[in-house]
Amino acid sequence: MKGDHNPDLLEAVLRSDSLYGGEFRAVEIRDAAPTKRWGGQKIKNSLQPVLYWFLRKMPESLALLPFYLITGIARLAYPLRRNPLRCSCEALCKIAAVAGISHEAREIHDQFLRNVISAAKSYRDLLRGKSADVLDRVDTGDVGRSVGALVTEGRPFMLFVPHNLAAIYGGVALTRMLPLLIVARNSKTIRRTKLALDVYERINAKVLMVRGSNPFEIARAMYSALGDGNVLVATVDNVDPGWGISTGIFGVDVEFAPWAAKIAAKRRVPVVPMYFHSDGEGVRIVCGEPLETNDTAAAVRHYVNFFEQRILQDPASWAYLADRKWSRVLRAAAGEAS
Repeated sequence: MKGDHNPDLLEAVLRSDSLYGGEFRAVEIRDAAPTKRWGGQKIKNSLQPVLYWFLRKMPESLALLPFYLITGIARLAYPLRRNPLRCSCEALCKIAAVAGISHEAREIHDQFLRNVISAAKSYRDLLRGKSADVLDRVDTGDVGRSVGALVTEGRPFMLFVPHNLAAIYGGVALTRMLPLLIVARNSKTIRRTKLALDVYERINAKVLMVRGSNPFEIARAMYSALGDGNVLVATVDNVDPGWGISTGIFGVDVEFAPWAAKIAAKRRVPVVPMYFHSDGEGVRIVCGEPLETNDTAAAVRHYVNFFEQRILQDPASWAYLADRKWSRVLRAAAGEAS
């Protein structure tokens, strides 16, 4: 419904058993003076519902057609020198070489696109009630090694993950293993928020949506969830200049948002970093060692160091390889590494 006090504000109360607390007030701010320029946000807002419809409604043989089209165009665009994905791949090759790891930029680029198709297949299967097919492609062996003792003792802890192309696989598998609560920054649009909620419902996940919510209420909800024995999972690899904790990664300092680490430090619950390795066919979930600390900066360093190691080993599974902010960071780091 449209906000009565502001013609450019849309509001909707979403209700679902998957929502922590049962409901969420989604807010969408409409641009009072929209421009004709098509940026990444506008493209996502327009494209995602179309892709979702293809995955859910089209015959299975055609459901992936737009994804093959998009990745095909991306392959054809590789020779363009200013191609941001290519630039990130080339930068990571230089950074990894310093750590003694050898990659070819074109190999990373093409594997990244294969991983996009693999993720699309998992969404297609999930939206058609074939979650068992998704689970068959996930190796969760390392999860028990890392957090088995915490689960046996019934201790709450927090999982920290980067944006990952195989996250949907991880979500399906982990919700069947742990009392999971996903802390998610929902979309800026109500339509895309509803689509995300549909996915959470299909994987039987509990989610705490945070965009537009009061920070104190979010913190209180997270403390309460941990107190109830939930395992919280947060995506924490966003660059947050001016507000974050400066931490070294790839040989340069980057500011990371500390909000989730602060919760872990204050509640004194173990921090467990996690990464999803995808080879285009299956997924392997890898966990770092748990760290219990009351030092927020130490918690951030712990998971960032783990992310760095895993990204250098397997950059094609990292979704932010195609992110503009991270592309600038990687190019700067590659310059330092040269």
